[in-house]
Amino acid sequence: MPTCIICHENIEIEESSSIKSYTCPNGHQVHRKCLEDWLVHSQVCPLCAEKYDSNTISEFTEYFDKIKEQKEQEKQIKADMELEKVISNIADDIILLEKLELPRKLIKQKEFKKALEKLFALIDDNSQNMDVLFLIGKTFYLDKQYALAVNHLMKLIKKDFKYPQGFYYLGKTYQALGLNDKAKWAFDRVPSEDSKS
Repeated sequence: MPTCIICHENIEIEESSSIKSYTCPNGHQVHRKCLEDWLVHSQVCPLCAEKYDSNTISEFTEYFDKIKEQKEQEKQIKADMELEKVISNIADDIILLEKLELPRKLIKQKEFKKALEKLFALIDDNSQNMDVLFLIGKTFYLDKQYALAVNHLMKLIKKDFKYPQGFYYLGKTYQALGLNDKAKWAFDRVPSEDSKS
Protein backbone atom coordinates (compact mmCIF):
# COMPACT_ATOMS: atom_id res chain seq x y z
CA MET A 1 0.00 0.00 0.00
CA PRO A 2 1.54 3.38 -0.97
CA THR A 3 2.18 6.05 1.65
CA CYS A 4 1.79 9.81 1.37
CA ILE A 5 5.19 11.46 0.99
CA ILE A 6 4.03 14.37 3.18
CA CYS A 7 2.27 12.77 6.18
CA HIS A 8 3.65 9.21 5.67
CA GLU A 9 0.21 7.69 6.30
CA ASN A 10 -1.15 4.93 4.05
CA ILE A 11 -3.09 5.96 0.96
CA GLU A 12 -6.26 3.99 0.33
CA ILE A 13 -6.30 3.07 -3.36
CA GLU A 14 -9.74 1.46 -3.54
CA GLU A 15 -12.16 3.29 -5.78
CA SER A 16 -14.70 3.50 -2.94
CA SER A 17 -12.26 5.48 -0.78
CA SER A 18 -13.27 9.09 -0.14
CA ILE A 19 -9.63 10.09 0.38
CA LYS A 20 -8.38 11.24 -3.01
CA SER A 21 -4.66 11.13 -3.80
CA TYR A 22 -2.43 12.79 -6.37
CA THR A 23 0.93 12.05 -7.90
CA CYS A 24 3.72 14.23 -9.19
CA PRO A 25 5.18 13.56 -12.68
CA ASN A 26 7.57 11.06 -11.04
CA GLY A 27 4.73 9.13 -9.39
CA HIS A 28 5.16 10.24 -5.75
CA GLN A 29 1.75 9.99 -4.11
CA VAL A 30 0.14 12.42 -1.65
CA HIS A 31 -3.26 12.77 0.00
CA ARG A 32 -5.47 15.56 -1.32
CA LYS A 33 -5.50 17.38 2.03
CA CYS A 34 -1.73 17.11 2.38
CA LEU A 35 -1.18 18.42 -1.15
CA GLU A 36 -3.72 21.18 -0.60
CA ASP A 37 -1.71 22.50 2.36
CA TRP A 38 1.61 21.97 0.56
CA LEU A 39 0.60 23.83 -2.60
CA VAL A 40 -0.08 26.99 -0.61
CA HIS A 41 3.70 27.23 -0.11
CA SER A 42 5.15 25.45 -3.17
CA GLN A 43 3.99 23.96 -6.46
CA VAL A 44 6.75 21.35 -6.67
CA CYS A 45 6.82 17.83 -5.24
CA PRO A 46 8.32 17.88 -1.73
CA LEU A 47 10.35 14.73 -2.54
CA CYS A 48 11.74 15.27 -6.04
CA ALA A 49 11.05 19.02 -6.61
CA GLU A 50 9.28 18.27 -9.92
CA LYS A 51 6.47 20.76 -10.61
CA TYR A 52 2.91 19.43 -10.38
CA ASP A 53 1.03 19.64 -13.68
CA SER A 54 -1.34 22.54 -14.30
CA ASN A 55 -4.45 20.29 -14.17
CA THR A 56 -3.55 19.17 -10.64
CA ILE A 57 -2.83 22.74 -9.49
CA SER A 58 -6.02 24.09 -11.06
CA GLU A 59 -8.10 21.70 -8.91
CA PHE A 60 -6.98 23.70 -5.86
CA THR A 61 -7.75 27.19 -7.21
CA GLU A 62 -10.84 27.55 -5.02
CA TYR A 63 -8.81 26.59 -1.93
CA PHE A 64 -6.04 29.07 -2.86
CA ASP A 65 -8.62 31.84 -3.25
CA LYS A 66 -10.09 30.98 0.14
CA ILE A 67 -6.65 31.09 1.81
CA LYS A 68 -5.85 34.39 0.06
CA GLU A 69 -9.14 35.88 1.23
CA GLN A 70 -8.48 34.72 4.82
CA LYS A 71 -5.02 36.30 4.77
CA GLU A 72 -6.42 39.57 3.41
CA GLN A 73 -9.10 39.57 6.12
CA GLU A 74 -6.46 38.92 8.80
CA LYS A 75 -4.30 41.70 7.35
CA GLN A 76 -7.28 44.09 7.36
CA ILE A 77 -8.18 43.17 10.95
CA LYS A 78 -4.57 43.79 12.02
CA ALA A 79 -4.50 47.14 10.17
CA ASP A 80 -7.82 48.15 11.77
CA MET A 81 -6.51 47.24 15.24
CA GLU A 82 -3.31 49.23 14.66
CA LEU A 83 -5.31 52.23 13.46
CA GLU A 84 -7.59 51.95 16.47
CA LYS A 85 -4.54 51.90 18.74
CA VAL A 86 -3.06 54.99 17.02
CA ILE A 87 -6.38 56.85 17.34
CA SER A 88 -6.66 55.83 20.99
CA ASN A 89 -3.08 57.02 21.68
CA ILE A 90 -3.77 60.35 19.97
CA ALA A 91 -6.95 60.77 22.01
CA ASP A 92 -5.02 59.95 25.21
CA ASP A 93 -2.32 62.48 24.25
CA ILE A 94 -4.92 65.20 23.62
CA ILE A 95 -6.60 64.48 26.95
CA LEU A 96 -3.24 64.59 28.73
CA LEU A 97 -2.28 67.88 27.02
CA GLU A 98 -5.52 69.40 28.28
CA LYS A 99 -4.84 68.06 31.78
CA LEU A 100 -1.29 69.47 31.70
CA GLU A 101 -2.52 72.96 30.83
CA LEU A 102 -3.45 73.84 34.43
CA PRO A 103 -0.19 72.56 36.02
CA ARG A 104 1.79 74.53 33.39
CA LYS A 105 -0.13 77.71 34.27
CA LEU A 106 0.47 77.08 37.97
CA ILE A 107 4.21 76.61 37.29
CA LYS A 108 4.33 79.96 35.43
CA GLN A 109 2.54 81.58 38.37
CA LYS A 110 5.16 79.96 40.70
CA GLU A 111 2.44 78.04 42.54
CA PHE A 112 4.67 74.98 42.69
CA LYS A 113 2.86 73.08 45.45
CA LYS A 114 -0.48 73.25 43.59
CA ALA A 115 1.21 72.34 40.30
CA LEU A 116 2.84 69.28 41.90
CA GLU A 117 -0.48 68.16 43.40
CA LYS A 118 -2.06 68.27 39.93
CA LEU A 119 0.93 66.50 38.31
CA PHE A 120 1.09 63.67 40.87
CA ALA A 121 -2.64 63.11 40.34
CA LEU A 122 -1.88 62.44 36.65
CA ILE A 123 0.70 59.72 37.22
CA ASP A 124 -0.56 56.26 36.31
CA ASP A 125 1.34 53.57 38.21
CA ASN A 126 1.40 51.28 35.17
CA SER A 127 2.71 53.72 32.58
CA GLN A 128 4.12 56.99 33.83
CA ASN A 129 3.87 59.61 31.12
CA MET A 130 7.20 61.21 30.20
CA ASP A 131 5.78 64.75 30.03
CA VAL A 132 4.30 64.42 33.53
CA LEU A 133 7.60 63.12 34.93
CA PHE A 134 9.46 65.95 33.20
CA LEU A 135 7.15 68.64 34.60
CA ILE A 136 7.44 67.16 38.11
CA GLY A 137 11.24 67.27 37.87
CA LYS A 138 11.23 70.77 36.40
CA THR A 139 8.82 72.01 39.10
CA PHE A 140 11.00 70.61 41.88
CA TYR A 141 14.00 72.34 40.27
CA LEU A 142 12.17 75.68 40.04
CA ASP A 143 11.04 75.25 43.67
CA LYS A 144 14.70 74.64 44.63
CA GLN A 145 13.93 71.12 45.86
CA TYR A 146 16.98 69.81 44.05
CA ALA A 147 17.18 66.28 45.49
CA LEU A 148 13.58 65.62 44.41
CA ALA A 149 14.27 67.23 41.02
CA VAL A 150 17.24 64.88 40.46
CA ASN A 151 15.16 61.90 41.57
CA HIS A 152 12.33 62.54 39.09
CA LEU A 153 14.51 63.69 36.21
CA MET A 154 16.65 60.55 36.58
CA LYS A 155 13.46 58.44 36.50
CA LEU A 156 12.54 60.24 33.30
CA ILE A 157 15.82 59.72 31.48
CA LYS A 158 16.00 56.09 32.58
CA LYS A 159 12.64 55.56 30.87
CA ASP A 160 13.43 57.75 27.85
CA PHE A 161 17.12 58.47 27.25
CA LYS A 162 16.16 60.70 24.30
CA TYR A 163 14.36 63.36 26.34
CA PRO A 164 16.67 66.39 25.96
CA GLN A 165 14.70 68.73 28.23
CA GLY A 166 15.08 66.17 31.00
CA PHE A 167 18.86 66.30 30.61
CA TYR A 168 18.78 70.09 30.43
CA TYR A 169 16.95 70.48 33.76
CA LEU A 170 19.02 67.69 35.28
CA GLY A 171 22.13 69.68 34.29
CA LYS A 172 20.65 72.88 35.80
CA THR A 173 19.85 70.98 39.00
CA TYR A 174 23.36 69.52 39.28
CA GLN A 175 24.74 73.01 38.61
CA ALA A 176 22.62 74.42 41.45
CA LEU A 177 24.01 71.68 43.73
CA GLY A 178 27.58 72.55 42.68
CA LEU A 179 28.08 69.18 40.95
CA ASN A 180 29.71 70.60 37.85
CA ASP A 181 31.02 67.29 36.43
CA LYS A 182 27.53 65.79 36.58
CA ALA A 183 26.05 69.00 35.17
CA LYS A 184 28.45 68.81 32.20
CA TRP A 185 27.53 65.16 31.65
CA ALA A 186 23.82 66.12 31.49
CA PHE A 187 24.34 69.22 29.33
CA ASP A 188 26.45 67.20 26.86
CA ARG A 189 23.32 65.16 26.09
CA VAL A 190 21.23 68.19 25.12
CA PRO A 191 21.15 69.23 21.45
CA SER A 192 21.71 73.02 21.29
CA GLU A 193 18.19 73.86 20.01
CA ASP A 194 16.59 71.93 22.92
CA SER A 195 18.44 73.87 25.62
CA LYS A 196 16.20 76.91 25.04
CA SER A 197 13.02 75.23 26.36
